[in-house]
Amino acid sequence: VVQPMVVQPSPLDQQTADPAREASDASAPPAVADTFRPDEDLIRASLQRFLEQPDFYAGPWKLRRSLDSNDVGLLEDWFFNQGGRGAQPSRGTRPRNVLVSAALIAIIGELYGDQFQCLVLAGGPERLGEWRRGLQDALGLGREDFGPSSGIVLFERPEALVERADRLEE
Repeated sequence: VVQPMVVQPSPLDQQTADPAREASDASAPPAVADTFRPDEDLIRASLQRFLEQPDFYAGPWKLRRSLDSNDVGLLEDWFFNQGGRGAQPSRGTRPRNVLVSAALIAIIGELYGDQFQCLVLAGGPERLGEWRRGLQDALGLGREDFGPSSGIVLFERPEALVERADRLEE
């Protein structure tokens, strides 16, 4: 039995209805699009580095491949216009999607270190291995970096991913 997935907006995405709070600039939360503005220089430097010759021998969790300008534009939009929220359109092929995801993971890892966990939803069980191998190659990771308590957790069912995300958020 297939059940529809119900997606609710995050409380961070909901606007307050309190006029007193809206009137006070000092207590107003920053716009979602400004989430990564404090780290803009670091993010832009990383994206610029990803356009250059790849460093195939970079340390773990660093991107070992290069991106093209369209991929960098997509990531800039995700960071600075979407505030790190929302899905992105496919880049056309799974290896390209994995590469862009690896770049994103490398930047987030640089910003947050061990304070984040990456949740990846693959299209089916056979795709889990492709994502794992692609991320291992692009980021210099080992099998130990994947798993329920490791840096990257792969899912084949959206419901399981949503449950895990909810637990992490709590």
